[in-house]
Formats: sequence, C-alpha cells, structure tokens
Amino acid sequence: WASLKFGSGSVSEKRVIRQSGLDVSSNEGSAAVLISAGERCPQQWTGDEWFFGRDSEPGLGVLQCTTKSQTPRGCVCTPTFDGDADRCLVLDSKGVTHDGDEMLALLAARARTKGERGSRIAVGTVMSNQGLEDWLAARGIKLLRTSVGDKHVVEALRAYKAPVGAEASGHVAIRRFGYVGDGIVTMLAVLEALVPFNFDFAKALPGFKRYPQVLINIKVKDKRDRNTPPRP
Repeated sequence: WASLKFGSGSVSEKRVIRQSGLDVSSNEGSAAVLISAGERCPQQWTGDEWFFGRDSEPGLGVLQCTTKSQTPRGCVCTPTFDGDADRCLVLDSKGVTHDGDEMLALLAARARTKGERGSRIAVGTVMSNQGLEDWLAARGIKLLRTSVGDKHVVEALRAYKAPVGAEASGHVAIRRFGYVGDGIVTMLAVLEALVPFNFDFAKALPGFKRYPQVLINIKVKDKRDRNTPPRP
C-alpha cells in the first residue's frame, strides 16, 4: 500500500480503503482501477475496456467505454487515468462519466463544509461549465476562472490560497497535498469525499446541472488579449 504525502497533507490508500470497506482491483499496464464495496472485484477483467480518448475538441479528455456501458457488477466506480496518470475521470456504476468539473464541485463543497482556509474560492478555467459555477455559487463558493492549463490553475491556487482547483479534462490540484496534480491522489481524495454518500455522485452533488456547451477553436495569426482594441 502506498502512503502519499505532499506538503502538510497526506493520504493513505490503505486508510481510505479500510474506512470505506472497499475492494480494489487493477491489472499491470491498465489505465483503470475497479472499486468495489461489500464484495470482491471481478477477477476476469483485463482493464482494456476503459481508456482516455479525445473528442472533436483537442485538449478535452473523455472516458470511452469500448466494450461495456457500465462498470462490472458489484463495482461502485471505475477511476481511469491518462498515459502519465496526472488526469483522472470516474465512471460510476450506472455508466456515467464524471469529469473534472464534478470532482471540483465535490472537493470544493467538502472543503467548505470542513471550514478549510480559503474555501470560499474554487479554481477552474474558462472551459469550466457554467453549471459548475452556478452550483458552487449557491453554496457560497466563487469559481475563479483561469486560462486553460493546469499550471494556470496551480498559480491561482497559490495566489488566492484556495483549497482545490481543476480542469474539466481531469487535472485536479489540491492544496493540502502540495498542489500536486496527480491522478492517484485525485482518485483517493474523490473516494474519501464520496464515502458519506455511498459513492453516489447524484447524492453528493444534488441539483448539479450541466449546461449545453460548445467549444470552438479559431485559428488566428496573432494571439492577442481579447480585451486589446483591434488594430486600425
């Protein structure tokens, strides 16, 4: 078992698993982990059914299920990671994918409930869904938007001393773990936050509504600040 320690915080896989009554299964070379509650994870599992892919918009990680529409029977969720495991998305038992916006809402609400310093602010990006901003605002949390890129999220976290920030693509940075954007740390933090809700995102995020969103990339010759007056 690994005990991950960054900055002043620490999270132990063994502690989270024991407290939650979970069983964990993963295979060598796999980009996904099966999380089960109350029974053993399926043994006949290759891990090849889940992977990070890309949709039509570059930079947006999406969880693609190639052979199954939901996690194996008995599993409460399937965290999955990209190639270098700095991004994490979660597939729940109903086959619904939960991205960085929902994980940010979950972790920011938890920090607010616990009264963590700076918990009136959460950090997202210009690509964060408006539904996230509205949900946080209803709970007294302001969403601060940065430019796209986890480095910008971390810079804002440090500047405003906010407890958590994330990109929709699955990059999540948590202050109590030293601002390290690590998929394993994200998985453990999310699992810990979901325990009181029996690992049900719907219960953990009541009223969370994602608005329709279209992201369009436009090629320009000169990348200038959009607030700069146009040239004559």
